[in-house]
Amino acid sequence: MARLDPADGRTEYQVTLQTTRDRGTVHRAYWWPRPGVRQAHGSTCKPTDREPVPKTTAG
Repeated sequence: MARLDPADGRTEYQVTLQTTRDRGTVHRAYWWPRPGVRQAHGSTCKPTDREPVPKTTAG
C-alpha cells in the first residue's frame, strides 16, 4: 500500500495481507531490512502505474 522513508534511513512498508477467505484482510507495517526476512519476489508496478484516488464530493 505504501512505503515510508523517515529521515533516520529506515524504510517502512505498509501492506495489506489476505489471511483467509473467510477472515478477510489485515493491514500491517514492516521495517526493512528486517533480520531473517528476505524479498520473495519483486514487482513491476511503479507508483505512476496506479490509478488516481477517486475524489469524493460533499453531500
